[in-house]
Amino acid sequence: DVPELLNVLQFSDGPIPIVRSRPIDDDEATWDTPAEEFRLASIRVATRPVARTVDGPEILLCVEGAVNVEGAAPGASPQDMTPVRLERGQSVFVAGTTGRYSITGTGAVFRATVGTERSS
Repeated sequence: DVPELLNVLQFSDGPIPIVRSRPIDDDEATWDTPAEEFRLASIRVATRPVARTVDGPEILLCVEGAVNVEGAAPGASPQDMTPVRLERGQSVFVAGTTGRYSITGTGAVFRATVGTERSS
C-alpha cells in the first residue's frame, strides 16, 4: 500500500543522536533506548566466566572471538546443562525459563533482552 506508506513516512532529516553505552558492571555495558520492551548490551568475556540471571527470553550474538554458553532451568540436573559454543557471527536463543547461564572463553557478545536493565 504505497499511498499509506508515503502517509506514515517522515521525509525530514536532522542530527542523529549518538547513543553511548553505559557500564552495568565490569563485564557488561548497555545502551539505553526509549523502548521498554527492548534492551541491548555488550558483554566482554576474557579471564573469568561471566554469569547472568535470565528474567525473560534473550538472544546472544558472538561478535568477536569464541565463547561457550552454559545454563539450565532452576532445579535442572547437571546433565541438562548442554554448553553451546558460539564463534563470531553465531547466536543462540536463551529461553526465559533458563534461570541462569554463564559465558566462558574469550570474546565479545551482544545480549538482546526484553524489559529494562538486567544483570548478574
